[in-house]
Amino acid sequence: MSNSVVGASVEKDLLDVFILAKIDDFQQKLIFVLNIRRLDHLSHVQEKELQTIGLSQSQIREMRKAASEIRERVNRRSTQSEMVYIENRNLMESTSADLNRAIIPKEQLKLMEAIGEGTFSVVKRAIWYHPSGQKLEVAVKILRNASPSFMEELEVEASHLLKLQHSNLIRLYGVVQQPAMMVFELCEGGELLSRLRDTSKPAPLVTTLLEYCLQIVKALTFLESKHVVHRDVAARNILLSKNEKILL
Repeated sequence: MSNSVVGASVEKDLLDVFILAKIDDFQQKLIFVLNIRRLDHLSHVQEKELQTIGLSQSQIREMRKAASEIRERVNRRSTQSEMVYIENRNLMESTSADLNRAIIPKEQLKLMEAIGEGTFSVVKRAIWYHPSGQKLEVAVKILRNASPSFMEELEVEASHLLKLQHSNLIRLYGVVQQPAMMVFELCEGGELLSRLRDTSKPAPLVTTLLEYCLQIVKALTFLESKHVVHRDVAARNILLSKNEKILL
């Protein structure tokens, strides 16, 4: 499975090794599958790992030889190695293909009242008139002033969400390109933080809180199995369904 990062900063000296050893055709796999980003990483990668991406024994020998030559050159140099940004081409191609299958025409959506608002977006309740004839209540995240670079990051995030199907993960149905919108499953229970602070309702039982924790763990365990990290697990970012099921 290809690494899910959009790109990576890589030492130019390492790229010189790939060119000198004539294995630059394997550059994407070396960087994004084996996570080799620096010259010294070559000292730790095992031969069997290199063989899994298609390198032959003779190519591996040439790579080791080239690495030794480049190290000698680096040792004679007083300046630090230059870093070069390399895009993950495989990810960008798969991202584009995934999004093309999940584009929702804006004409299929009827926007209703706002149910949430942040610095960069507003979330509205909406009706999605699906081509099958089904009407579905959804939550639409409308992005404000999305720059081209932000849209690229958003497309990558959306492509990941489209692949992640779990009962405790909020479902992304698709995206609208212009204006930039993301169409999500509607979580009628609202934010977990609001539920915990809501004095108009009885406080959740300890058993209920424990069940919340177990569901969060299940969602995070699933994400870990897919090599995905949720970088902001907090009550404000955890939602509840109508029957108070946890949704990350």
